[in-house]
Amino acid sequence: MKFDECIKCSSMNYEVKSATITTSSPISSFIPITKKELFYIKICIDCGCTEIYNAKILDKYSKKKTSKC
Repeated sequence: MKFDECIKCSSMNYEVKSATITTSSPISSFIPITKKELFYIKICIDCGCTEIYNAKILDKYSKKKTSKC
């Protein structure tokens, strides 16, 4: 997956914003657990296509990519 270009028009012109979103994952139907997670929002300047990435997953991917020699 390429994070450095738009998935729709392949443009390299984009803006990145961050947002904290409350997510929930119920352990059981009686005890819902909520937590705040960081997401990156990438907006293509040329076509307006918007992509949302979970920061934990994207940061993990970036670390693997940069750790290879």
